[in-house]
Formats: sequence, structure tokens, C-alpha cells
Amino acid sequence: MTMSAHPIQPLVNKDGVTRFKENSIIIYLFDAGRLDLNELAKHKFPAECRQQLAQLLGYSLDGYRGLSYVTKAAHEAAQAGESVVQSPTLALCDLAKPYLIDGQRLFASKSIVVAINDSQPLTDRLADINLTVRLLTTLGEQLAKDAQ
Repeated sequence: MTMSAHPIQPLVNKDGVTRFKENSIIIYLFDAGRLDLNELAKHKFPAECRQQLAQLLGYSLDGYRGLSYVTKAAHEAAQAGESVVQSPTLALCDLAKPYLIDGQRLFASKSIVVAINDSQPLTDRLADINLTVRLLTTLGEQLAKDAQ
């Protein structure tokens, strides 16, 4: 898969729709009429620049796929981030990656150690992770109350 020269905007879930995270400056220019997509369409800008603009405007992932200048590779690269957006648990796992010990499936911080058994079915692992997240959330809320 060929990656574009521009970074891929992160995906967010907005009202149940997976979208690119919009850029507030670009949205301001668009809403103020200073960014005219019809005018831009008249110019021969590279496809990757148009793809980046669509992302900065906060296009939905499905709408992005339908744009004439979005290649299959560009859509697949963007879509690779969708599972993290759809699953808060997976997003938390991504946040934990810096704490993995020697690339093992063991999470450690100053106060917490969590091990994930790779021999379990994926659904069991996700259930265990969800339980751990709920427990840690409850613990965090209690610690915040105690600190006040």
C-alpha cells in the first residue's frame, strides 16, 4: 500500500459516524466562504492534496471513499484507523503500548500490572480488557474523590 506524503487525519466517532478529525481553521475558512471547493476543483492540484483537504474538512470515512480523487490505497490507509475509533478498549490498548515490557503482552506502570493471555480467544481477551478498563475507571474516580 502506498502512503501519501501527507499525514492521515485521526478518525473520531461523531454522533455514531466515523469521521476525520476536522481542523478548526479549515472549517472557519470554509464556513466564512473563503474556501470554495468548486473553485479549487478547477485547478490541477495533486490528488493527495485534495485527499488531505477532505480529511481536514472532517469528511466521514464513507463519504471520503466516494470522492473521485481518493485512491483505494488512500482509503485503506485511512480505514486502518477505524477499528481504534470503533472500540474505546482498543484505543486504550494503543495508549498502553509505550508501557509494554519488551514487546510482551504485559502492561506495567508504577502502580499497575496487567497481563493479557494470548492463548485465549479474542472475545475473552476483549472481555477481560473491558473489565480491567471498568475497574481502573472506578479506581481512578475513587482516587480523584479521595484527593479532593
